[in-house]
Amino acid sequence: MKKFILLSVSSVFVMTGCIHNASKNSAVFIEERVTVEEYAVEPVTSKAEERIRTDQPIKGVAVEPPKFTISSAFFDLETHQEPSEELKDIFQVFDMPVTDTPRVQHYMKYFTTSGRDNMQAWINRSNRYMYLVKDIFEREGIPLDLAMLSFTESGFNPNAYSRAGAAGMWQFMPSTGKIYGLAISEWVDERRDFEKSTLAAARHLKDLYKMFDDWYLALAAYNAGSGRIRKATQKHNSKDFFTIAGARTLKLETRDYVPKYLAQLLLYKNLFAHGFSPPEELPLLFETVELTSQANLIVIAQAIGATYDELKMLNPELRTPVTPPSSKYRLRVPFGKKELLAGLLKDGKFDQLRYTLYRAQAGESLAAIAKRYGVSVEGIQKINGLAYSKIYSSKLIFIPKKGEKLTALDLQFAKEVQGLSPKYHTVRKGDNLTVISRKYNIPLYVLIRMNPKVNPKKIYPGQVLVISRGGLVG
Repeated sequence: MKKFILLSVSSVFVMTGCIHNASKNSAVFIEERVTVEEYAVEPVTSKAEERIRTDQPIKGVAVEPPKFTISSAFFDLETHQEPSEELKDIFQVFDMPVTDTPRVQHYMKYFTTSGRDNMQAWINRSNRYMYLVKDIFEREGIPLDLAMLSFTESGFNPNAYSRAGAAGMWQFMPSTGKIYGLAISEWVDERRDFEKSTLAAARHLKDLYKMFDDWYLALAAYNAGSGRIRKATQKHNSKDFFTIAGARTLKLETRDYVPKYLAQLLLYKNLFAHGFSPPEELPLLFETVELTSQANLIVIAQAIGATYDELKMLNPELRTPVTPPSSKYRLRVPFGKKELLAGLLKDGKFDQLRYTLYRAQAGESLAAIAKRYGVSVEGIQKINGLAYSKIYSSKLIFIPKKGEKLTALDLQFAKEVQGLSPKYHTVRKGDNLTVISRKYNIPLYVLIRMNPKVNPKKIYPGQVLVISRGGLVG
């Protein structure tokens, strides 16, 4: 007896900025020779993806593969005519092993019920970066289905931070990021750079696969560290992830890491079967301009007719509205804005920074700094979002140009840098460092380290302590 399934198709084609939507209402009954999980729909997000991938064996699934993948919108039931090469890409096969387990089903149920809104939001956001991620993964020679690992890591959020200190779309810890060339400074955190971090993730995953010769163990090692996974394989004399996970040697987070990824992979490739909508957001289209000196993104946004939020989205690695002091910094700008900015920079009259940078030392007064540059204390305070008239920890500050009045641009800049300034606590009667550290949820040793000139055993009312270092601390 034949079984039949209803497939509903929707795909998004993106070719050099042009969007084409295939009808998502077209449907047809076909003979169920394979599971929906095995041959499923994946939105096409870049011209580079216009290819037919080699069928891969799927772990745990024994089925006869069809001669070709089927487009319900274009497949002729009477003649069994094969769809065009272009349309074959609508139905993608997996290039990662797919295993169905109770935990995979648990997470599929979760992300289609109580976690549905989050999953849809991540699907929407993923479309900004998916074509870039897949292009990089293809160049590095790793399975393209690993692109969906970013759902598991961060929901495709370049600005994600974890309590453990991991950051970016691929959640690199500082030490691992450094191994793969991701710089962290007061100016940038390249773990948040969606291109550089994706390249680092591809190379890290490739290294882990070489180490374990198994993608599930490589994924577990990406989460828990290669040392823990190596010890677990030795302890249980097994290289099967699910055997090791069943022994509960690994933490629950790691035991569930692979099932969660598999669930999200299956859901992404079966969006419509599970009631999800196509991604609402469009792929990021941008050009790059090489800067030879520091620039203020708020100034640049105003000059090229863009918004600061647009530039911030394109350059999430920047920790401040100002680019690093580098003679060669590659700034992303919205597509079509490159020539305009390049022309402004070439002109030589464009004041791309607007401020003078000064590295103030702890103990300096704003009055002395203001007198040196011929500006007002109030102007320095407003631009830097400073409430105090004294510098309590060494930091970079922005000095307005002499004689220039503050504008709406300066107020927007002040709003952005205010959160980067250190936070302070004025000691009150009865305070001690232990009480203060608990109040602000700061480890005592960190509080002491942030205040090197303070005697931990003797603080007094009115004394000002640094309780957060901020992004521009020297």
